[in-house]
Amino acid sequence: RSLAPKAHARAMPDIVDTAAGCAGATFGTLGGLPFDVVKSRLQASGGEYVYSGVADCFVKTVRAEGVPALYRGVLPALSSAFAENSVGITVQR
Repeated sequence: RSLAPKAHARAMPDIVDTAAGCAGATFGTLGGLPFDVVKSRLQASGGEYVYSGVADCFVKTVRAEGVPALYRGVLPALSSAFAENSVGITVQR
């Protein structure tokens, strides 16, 4: 007996794998993007001390621009994460 999956039993799991990759990309991007935005703002401040640290940057950004400012660039980040995760997880099997 072979332990390899049968060819006909593999069609539906590909869709499940792709959906799992998209879900992982969504949660990973939405969870990590605010930290990436803060990191970019800290780096872009150059040698000037606009922020005293990560927490200060979060607070000043939200106060000045609102919470949506932490999600600037979400569409390009999601589109690249979708492509990477959905293909990667589907092909991995």
